[in-house]
Amino acid sequence: MFLNGFYLYSFMEEHEDKRKEEDHSKEVSNHENKKETNHEVKHESHHESHHEEKKDHTQQAVTHNINETKGKLAERMKENPWMLASVVLGIFVLILSFNGGGTGKVISADSAGEKLLTYYQANGAEGLSLDSVDEENGLYKVNFAYQGSIIPIHMTKDGSLAGSLTPLGASAPSIAPSNIPSSGGAPAANVVQIDLEDDAVKGSANAPVTIVEFSDYECPFCGRHYTDTLPKIISNYVDTGKVKIVFKDFPLDFHPNAQKAAEAAECAGEQGKYWEMHDELFDNKINYGIDNLKQYAKNIGLNSGKFDKCLDSGDMADEVKADLSAGQGYGVSGTPANFVNGKLISGACPYSAFQDAIEAELEGNDWSISNCAVNVF
Repeated sequence: MFLNGFYLYSFMEEHEDKRKEEDHSKEVSNHENKKETNHEVKHESHHESHHEEKKDHTQQAVTHNINETKGKLAERMKENPWMLASVVLGIFVLILSFNGGGTGKVISADSAGEKLLTYYQANGAEGLSLDSVDEENGLYKVNFAYQGSIIPIHMTKDGSLAGSLTPLGASAPSIAPSNIPSSGGAPAANVVQIDLEDDAVKGSANAPVTIVEFSDYECPFCGRHYTDTLPKIISNYVDTGKVKIVFKDFPLDFHPNAQKAAEAAECAGEQGKYWEMHDELFDNKINYGIDNLKQYAKNIGLNSGKFDKCLDSGDMADEVKADLSAGQGYGVSGTPANFVNGKLISGACPYSAFQDAIEAELEGNDWSISNCAVNVF
């Protein structure tokens, strides 16, 4: 794909050269017509000859400079493949922009991000997680966290076309612009046995279905799960004794406030108010900072002295890191990651996906999930 992008770039340069030559030929023709009309053949012929000679020298100089620039550009691209990737992506964005960014129904930014993340993960992109989604040049720019870097992938607003994820030396698949299926085949679901010792639990200890959530308080999609999906799960299943929820910390290293926010929740748990702090953190996610965390503790009625000492000392740092390490061992690569009786639902899938999975578990049916669509066997 990179090679094709380079050829396209060269073709665009050559086409521009030809256009300049054609424009110049038209100028010469028009000028010759004027000579005959004014009956100044000899004078104009001499003048034109001199003018043409200057033009030829100028055109040769321009052509030489263009060719020299192309050569230097090619060498720089060979030395720095990321530069070539930028050229290809730029061409791709221009093409999509002129084509209206897709022709189908516009989907939300959140849906676009989840769709693209699910697609990459289904195709073997290990360690990829979603950071954010922005709008740019009539497209969605989906920002992925991958191998310590943020990689932007442009996507049409109807969710049908996307750019390439090709970091050098990475194991993620190189996916050229293509149709992304809305649903795929259902892979066999792995059941993970998760250690639930010393974790915050909401719901009856005897509930037949356990949901273990690995989450990041600064993750926007974790926040969406908290506002859009979790309340329905609690109302319909936790409060009725059918489901219990276990929360585990998974602070992503590119979210600067996530680690300390997770420690704050653990410190609140020492005073029996883990879930109250959990809710306070998600409700006030844009106001993180040590002083704000201490204010949240006051808001929910904690003993400020004990909480401040716990937070300042970093007593809960190892507890949070232990959750993160455990999650990585269970195959968690991004947040939110929910295990329903040991089967992973990755990303901020809608409530309907959780409902189908929970009902399948309650009825004793096997199930799997692909692109947030649950398949019951």
